[in-house]
Amino acid sequence: MKNLKYIVSVFVVALVMVGCGKPDVYVNPEFEGAPAWVQSPKANGKIAEMGSAQPNKMGNFSFQRELAMANGRTNLAKKLSVKVKSMFKTFSSQTSANGGTFDMTAESVSKQITKQSLSGSGQEAIWTSKSGTVYVLMVIDTKSVASLMEQQSKSAYGNDEAAYQKFQAAKAQGELDKALSN
Repeated sequence: MKNLKYIVSVFVVALVMVGCGKPDVYVNPEFEGAPAWVQSPKANGKIAEMGSAQPNKMGNFSFQRELAMANGRTNLAKKLSVKVKSMFKTFSSQTSANGGTFDMTAESVSKQITKQSLSGSGQEAIWTSKSGTVYVLMVIDTKSVASLMEQQSKSAYGNDEAAYQKFQAAKAQGELDKALSN
């Protein structure tokens, strides 16, 4: 009986020790030695985003860097302004005769469009991984963004042509409503 208690005690201690070990954390070897901004783009006083480009067969680093910068600018633009169209459909059915079944399907479609001027954006840092993928940190100064937003709001507000078009559309809608009521 003592031997059984001893064996059970050793088994329990072994289980506790295995359970208390550090959990296995997967670290992508691609990011070994990477600066922090590669996975979490940040820059003091600036809006930052990361872009990347895999090596090309021609070995043209300049082209690869330009592609990474373009991807970074796209990500910056998305951060500043994104129009999203989205549709989500679901269907479910249930039968309950003896061997009841339940079927469900879901479909999701989305489209994102970004249109944003990024004058003043530039590369803050660059890093190449062991696989040859180039990562760039693209930034734009917050003052540049504030100035750009101010210019856009002023041009839309003071645009006489836009106001006239809005007036024409309202007038046409009024005429249509009047015609339909007769």
